[in-house]
Amino acid sequence: MGSGRRREQVTWQLAHAEAEHLITMTVVRGVVAGFDGPFHLSEIADTVRSGLGLPAGRLPVGPRVRDLLLQLQAAGEIAMLSAPDEMVGTDMVLYRDPQWQRVRTLGL
Repeated sequence: MGSGRRREQVTWQLAHAEAEHLITMTVVRGVVAGFDGPFHLSEIADTVRSGLGLPAGRLPVGPRVRDLLLQLQAAGEIAMLSAPDEMVGTDMVLYRDPQWQRVRTLGL
């Protein structure tokens, strides 16, 4: 008899694949464009979730939005304003609810 771990893994993989399909860069970029000032990951994730009509907890919205925000940051469209909340060892930092801002609204 199986432990059920494989089923959990498949369910997790399907949820992530569905999130990637539904939550696109275009969706996140559009939500970010609606913020003039700083915004938190949670604000963008909540806006995306409600905009797509997704029930809380069904899909990994936060992790998907985080990944896309990091891509926007790498592309120079947004800048992170948050300092890490915690250091883990010597080479890893944790952000609980990081904050970004669109680069063109920074006044640089």
